[in-house]
Amino acid sequence: MQNWRLDRTNAQIIAQQKIDSVEKAKQDAELERLKAERRAQFKKVNDGLKAWGI
Repeated sequence: MQNWRLDRTNAQIIAQQKIDSVEKAKQDAELERLKAERRAQFKKVNDGLKAWGI
C-alpha cells in the first residue's frame, strides 16, 4: 500500500497511473502464462486418465 501526498497535481497522478499500468500489464501477462501452464498440466493428466479409460 502506498501513501500519496494530498498536494499531488493531476499530471503527477496521470504519470503514476501510466507507470502502474505498465506494471499491472506485466503482472497480468505473467498470471495468464501461469494459468495456461496449469491448464496444460491438467490437460495432460486428463488425457492420461482417458487413455486408461477413466
